[in-house]
Amino acid sequence: MPIVLNQGEHLFVAVEIARIGKQSVCVTICKGVPGTKNRNYWSTSPIPYQLHVIGDYGSDENLRIGALGD
Repeated sequence: MPIVLNQGEHLFVAVEIARIGKQSVCVTICKGVPGTKNRNYWSTSPIPYQLHVIGDYGSDENLRIGALGD
């Protein structure tokens, strides 16, 4: 079913990036593109996630998530 957002509403999506063994996990931060302060969160803890805003790590740029697979 489609999701309809009204003016002033926001949709937040959580993505778990799991790795197997010693695989690398990467995210991209869009440098130079105005971000939205306290909009992007990150966690290195297992469920239940302890989320931290990306600003806690010194960046307020927006994260860009993508996936590659076979």
